[in-house]
Amino acid sequence: MSERILSVLVEDKPGVLARVSSTISRRGFNINSLSVGPTNIEGRSKMTIVTELDAVEQVKKQLNKLVNVIKIVELDPNMTIETEVLLLKVSINKDSQTSVIEKASLSNATSVDVGQVSSSLGLAAPLAGAAAGGAGCCCAGGGVVAAAPPLLHPRPRCQ
Repeated sequence: MSERILSVLVEDKPGVLARVSSTISRRGFNINSLSVGPTNIEGRSKMTIVTELDAVEQVKKQLNKLVNVIKIVELDPNMTIETEVLLLKVSINKDSQTSVIEKASLSNATSVDVGQVSSSLGLAAPLAGAAAGGAGCCCAGGGVVAAAPPLLHPRPRCQ
């Protein structure tokens, strides 16, 4: 099975994400990555779904039956730019703060938030070849977090 990337334009309404993801999982396929974000058209969102589908045509037909799905495009992996995004929160103290930030910058990571006991670092790494899409949102709480695990929390929209 090869990895497939679907770009799905949907109505921006409650429950659409659940209906789309359940349509794929009901057929026994796993979703490797899923990001959703608003488009420049009000009331529309774009879903980027990465999954291993050996019957992608069947799934596209099933998704097209959903009322809230407007358009589905299967992206050519050879003509698509992919980026992995990492948001990492590390414990620091006064002695390690400078060292942690210096080591992160060696990996082209950016310091997103620096507190007295923790630092949040962001890193994006390009993977392939030629058409853009939204990367979605990933966030970690700033400063001191009372309940440590989990450190990463999905957020509906980055402002």
